[in-house]
Amino acid sequence: MKKSLLFCAVGITIPTAALAQTSDTPAAVEEVVVTARRVAEPLQRTPVAVTALSSEQLEASQTTNVRDLTLSVPNLTLTGGRGASSLGFAFIRGIGQSDENPATDPGVAQYVDDVYIGRTIGALFDLNDIASIEVLRGPQGTLYGKNAIGGAIKINSRLPDNQSSINTAISYGNYNDVRAAAGISQPLVQDKLYLRVSAQVHRNDGYMENRLDGDRTNNAKDYSGRAILRYTPTSSLDIWLSVDGTRDRARPMNGRLVSLSAAALASPVSVLSRSIARGIDIRPGLLAPGADPYTGGSFDIEHDPVLGSPRPFVDVWGTSLHAAYEAGGMTLKSITAYRRLSAMRLGDVDATAAPYVQTSISSAQHQFSQELDLSGNALSRRFDWLAGLYYFQEQSDGETKANLLAAITPNGKTDRFFDQKTDSYAAFLSLGFKLTEALRLSAGGRYTKETKDVFTGTTVLNNPAVVLLKPTRRSADFGDFSPRLGLDYQITRDMFAYVSAAKGFKSGGFNGGAALSQALDPVNPEKVWSYESGLRTQWLDHRVTLNLTGFFMDYRDIQEQVFAPRTDGVPGVASLVLNAARAHIKGLELETAIKPLSLLTLSGDLGYTDAHYTGRFFNGVADLTHNQLPFTPRWTGRVNAHLVHDVSDHVTSALDVGYSYRSRTFYDATNTTAIAQSGYGLLEARAALTFNNGFQVAAFGKNLTNRVYQQNGVDFLSSLGFDIAYFGDPRTYGVELSWKY
Repeated sequence: MKKSLLFCAVGITIPTAALAQTSDTPAAVEEVVVTARRVAEPLQRTPVAVTALSSEQLEASQTTNVRDLTLSVPNLTLTGGRGASSLGFAFIRGIGQSDENPATDPGVAQYVDDVYIGRTIGALFDLNDIASIEVLRGPQGTLYGKNAIGGAIKINSRLPDNQSSINTAISYGNYNDVRAAAGISQPLVQDKLYLRVSAQVHRNDGYMENRLDGDRTNNAKDYSGRAILRYTPTSSLDIWLSVDGTRDRARPMNGRLVSLSAAALASPVSVLSRSIARGIDIRPGLLAPGADPYTGGSFDIEHDPVLGSPRPFVDVWGTSLHAAYEAGGMTLKSITAYRRLSAMRLGDVDATAAPYVQTSISSAQHQFSQELDLSGNALSRRFDWLAGLYYFQEQSDGETKANLLAAITPNGKTDRFFDQKTDSYAAFLSLGFKLTEALRLSAGGRYTKETKDVFTGTTVLNNPAVVLLKPTRRSADFGDFSPRLGLDYQITRDMFAYVSAAKGFKSGGFNGGAALSQALDPVNPEKVWSYESGLRTQWLDHRVTLNLTGFFMDYRDIQEQVFAPRTDGVPGVASLVLNAARAHIKGLELETAIKPLSLLTLSGDLGYTDAHYTGRFFNGVADLTHNQLPFTPRWTGRVNAHLVHDVSDHVTSALDVGYSYRSRTFYDATNTTAIAQSGYGLLEARAALTFNNGFQVAAFGKNLTNRVYQQNGVDFLSSLGFDIAYFGDPRTYGVELSWKY
């Protein structure tokens, strides 16, 4: 009996997906085909650091949300928090972006079916009906271009074909976590027309209690779906239309206080001491070191009449038309896409019941993109090439209302709007030439031209005559040429090596959180030169896979968000976005899989990143020399064990156990210790029984040791007098029933 093996090779950039073994077949791992370079090729012969995760791997490793990829990829950090569960910050090898304002672009590009996702809000969504995920580490400026300075995350949907299929699943866990998903694929006209429809519902009660009304916060409540209609009139033409949407109605993602400024408490002129003097003491909300952040309660602002008692939501939908035509040894591809986002995000910045600092941030965004690729080969396949054109247009509008110290000052309630339009054009070319049968030279480049226009202003809500930042228009152009040069060598059948040098570029822009005129100066683009070498090997008849990657990066004009005291007479904090000094990043990635028996697979990865600033910062205000880059632990690692066994002729059992580790992590450029997270590990496990009629029953658990850890944090000590942190999920567990036909 042939059985499906659920392989938990999370975080491994080696061909360990899609294992299909029986007890009497040789113990070996199969190759994975990836499209990291826009063409299909074996992962073990791809001169790029890429992690490929199949749908079976995603299921076995309990990767149900984009955020879970943090545990799956070396030197990757994906984190949420700051008011909304779907707000995501991504960092790869020290490069990313932690500023959520509508004007700042992500540093790690995220794609769904090769369509670029322009905003960080809505980026951490639940996964359903996914064929595979590829995470490309290092700058991908040539082929992926826009804001892929740190890397790219490619999410690929399942496409319909001639095979009819049904997959359903329902799970229940603690915190009343319920997840129900279904997907149906059906050929409408054999060999011509196919349809696939999928949907998912995910809800839970939340990990924290809102002490203002007794409801739960930090919860899940989202609904998503996708429909794909595919048409293949001939063997050379493939066209498919996709429509997807997500509706998120989760309560605010709240944090907890982790420190207070002694100086601010003692100073008679500080807003913190003044609030305490007026009977608004925020100190009871302080989280004691080592305490459980979930049992202490939380607070949100949905009952704030000054801000209009808003309710949080995130609505995202999009459509894309894909076409591929092959003729004369060439392939022409077109991707036309449109996406729209609307959201309301709430922030109780002080994390107490007092109306100290509260914000509501509404945003609306829509984007259109068009990409054309033409690829081919010549000279008996010794020469290959890919050329492309790309256009991206985005309109992003946002409004931030802040109720600052309402009980202390009448001028603390502000209203800021920010509208931005972006037009981006790019042309790119990638070439490859085989110098010998084993030695290959590759080169490429992309030129990007981008224009950003902004319109913004800030007033005081209860006194419209007070204008902090009068309505202002600004415009700026940004351009860059991003080249790549590489050399790879097939040393033996099972040993492949490469070296490469590549430039990455992230567009400049403006500060979407500007409340002061001087905070609206343009921010320069980020640039990085990356030098990488890799060795891909397999041993003992492919029973052992061992891969090693080394890299060094020179990172310049880093865009950093800081919070500083306002200088306009209004108490509180101003958000600034400035270019930091340069940084040097170096590191290693070791990935391995060992299959001693056909029933057992052992795997693991180890990532090392030494990422630190090399100079002064903020026009000389702070010296960050030797400071660690934020959201970048020096060490990341994971070990996995997968065991599969035939219980009978009709039942197969599988056990997956994984343990991941991350060393100390800072969450700001100044390395504030109060919001830093010390090294920690997370344990997870999944046990499943699969029947030959397609039914499966499974038990699962995440963070089984109930480790308390911070996943994000913001330093307000110098401005408001406190620090706030956002915590990862506590221990979760449950059972799942599924059926595949």
